[in-house]
Amino acid sequence: QYVAAEGGVIAHRWLSTSSLGSPTSGTIQNYLVVDTEDLSISAQFASLNADIPNVESTWDGVTNTANLIAAGAGSGITAGTAAVLCNSSTNNGKSDWYLPSIDELSKIWQNRWDIAQGITTASGTTLSFTGYWSSSEFDSIDSWSFGFASGRADKAGKNNSNYVRAVRK
Repeated sequence: QYVAAEGGVIAHRWLSTSSLGSPTSGTIQNYLVVDTEDLSISAQFASLNADIPNVESTWDGVTNTANLIAAGAGSGITAGTAAVLCNSSTNNGKSDWYLPSIDELSKIWQNRWDIAQGITTASGTTLSFTGYWSSSEFDSIDSWSFGFASGRADKAGKNNSNYVRAVRK
């Protein structure tokens, strides 16, 4: 469902005992929101091959993105790379976008039909059947991308070009 006040389409909902908390039997509703537009169709994960500390989480895109931004140019995280595009986005009036983790991209793929309906309602650009960068690093040379044609996670060279779609919570 497209929710203009949230800046995008609700991709996933979970309950927690706190706002943005881990899934529990709590009563507070939390949402993963997908941007209505791709930020790039040909961005690199990084412009250099480097082992970037603390970006291996498969489920925590917020922390991965913060650590990628902190790593900066010395690790190849420069203007136009996937995390920088997401971190600097102000699409739909929101400024807390981040590069999703590989598990968050999997959740988006699993709910792609519903998300497509919301993006169409918002007159956005539907998700493409191609690879999207995640914020999850594999090693110093590769990072995880999610293939929306195959429905699976694949490692890809950091200097390869992939699509980028931001999310927020």
